[in-house]
Amino acid sequence: MRTFLPIAAALVAVAPLAAQSSTTRVVPAEVATTNGSSSSPYFSGYGAGIAQQVIASWGFCKTNALINQVDLRPTLSTTAVPSRSFTNVKFYVGYALTTPDTMSTTFASNRGTVTKYLDAAYTLPAQLANSQPFNIPFKLSSPFVYLANKGDLLLEWEVPGTATKSNYFFDAHVATTSVGGVDVFGTAGGFSVPSSYSVDCPSPSTLVPGGSIVFQADAVPSNNGSLAFLGFSRTNYGPLTLPFDLTPLGAAGNWLNVSIDLTLPLPLSAAKNGYTGSVKLPIPADNTLPGLHVFMQGVFADAKANKFGLVFSQGVDMGLVSGKQVQQLVGTYDAKNTTGSLYSGQGTVVQLSGVFN
Repeated sequence: MRTFLPIAAALVAVAPLAAQSSTTRVVPAEVATTNGSSSSPYFSGYGAGIAQQVIASWGFCKTNALINQVDLRPTLSTTAVPSRSFTNVKFYVGYALTTPDTMSTTFASNRGTVTKYLDAAYTLPAQLANSQPFNIPFKLSSPFVYLANKGDLLLEWEVPGTATKSNYFFDAHVATTSVGGVDVFGTAGGFSVPSSYSVDCPSPSTLVPGGSIVFQADAVPSNNGSLAFLGFSRTNYGPLTLPFDLTPLGAAGNWLNVSIDLTLPLPLSAAKNGYTGSVKLPIPADNTLPGLHVFMQGVFADAKANKFGLVFSQGVDMGLVSGKQVQQLVGTYDAKNTTGSLYSGQGTVVQLSGVFN
């Protein structure tokens, strides 16, 4: 069996990952850099009413946080959206009496101790087409000290007046799904014999805290040695820009698709259409992990395939999700109403700024 130890050295030396502290948290984390699955008219689209949202503590911290700003973003639109002004917007931050799973349609039943941070005119900024920045800020005049053991976080906007509809919507997401995201990407190198081998993650439902990462290769035409690369980037590996063409190393038609942060054995066994094998890694039961993406790629020995003697598969992008409901929104178009509408699992996409522990 061929040894694979020189592979990483032949590409670039592995640099240790440096721990970095973040000053922002996006809820739900899995849509931090992608458009949410829904949109909300509360309060932007109706121009009046109440938008009340409960966010589970585990969605943004472990024990406590110091929150100094809350930002929303528009839902992605193919056309520009003009600004919208309001004579009065009230904004509250505090503790919820309920959780995202138990949130009531009655506003008072959800509201624990809250602090009013805004009671003034407010303008929603104009939005460009096909743009989705977190540019709708609600700055806190003094930081809100949040303690997870006192309850989940409650955010509430109240806009008095008569509803006047517009096409200005906040980005939102339905976060009840327990299925992680899987994307097979990049170019697959060819073996010395024709084959239709493939790589994938066969169990996206396990891509949750406490679950597992599974990388599987199927229909591999030979079994001369194989391994899997696991990385945390599909765009860069040290000084290299990914995907990286391996032609200079003698592997024409092959590409490095993922960073090499960990090298794992990928044992193969005979199957109906060649050889199959998989790698399974446990995911820690850490609720701050949703939003993390892990990338994997298979490498197979085939001396006749190219001068480098290795075949590099496509990459597999595996995105972790929470596996349970992290937020819930209740809204109404009339601020005088005591109850609102609730769509299970849906909440606006929120970016919190501050310090998170």
